[in-house]
Amino acid sequence: MNIILGSASKTRRLLLEEAGIPIAGVLVSDFDEKSIRTNDYRALPMALAIAKRDALLGKVTDPCFLITGDVVLFYGDRLLEKPASADEEREFFRIYNGVNRCGFVSAITVTNTLTGETREGTSDGEFILGPFTTGEVEAYISGGTYMEYAGGFRYKDPEITPKVVKLDGDLDALMGMPIALAKQFLIEIGWKEK
Repeated sequence: MNIILGSASKTRRLLLEEAGIPIAGVLVSDFDEKSIRTNDYRALPMALAIAKRDALLGKVTDPCFLITGDVVLFYGDRLLEKPASADEEREFFRIYNGVNRCGFVSAITVTNTLTGETREGTSDGEFILGPFTTGEVEAYISGGTYMEYAGGFRYKDPEITPKVVKLDGDLDALMGMPIALAKQFLIEIGWKEK
């Protein structure tokens, strides 16, 4: 059976494919992710991953392994979502001052649509990023991609990687796809790795 990724994220697809998990196609859920809220940021990514899965199961036409996921970043009680504006991105970069510890939780669901078997799990950690000069922040904002990523940054961007002071947890989870869990769950529900 094919593996379908329930996400438009190019990063998630790349991480899976680099790990030897071939993605045959992509399905995208059409619900407003901001309609799902909780003050428990550790529970939010799983709630989102499950909602994506549930929205997509009706769209699947052939048996497959369906992978959905989400990642949230936070600082204290502040959720660091995809920034809605350049001003919000500047606020995030003030948090990324080289001292503040920010948290992340990455959730994944893997479903065998033929048998209905599902596995769910999370991977979490913390990171310290920065500091950034005003010029570095403005240059990053001018690149225009910051609105595509939770926390307002892509870890592998050349402006970001050298500013990582500390990472406790799995890099792939911070980037939105806990690969070890993906492989484990796929195998548990019948995928044969080639």
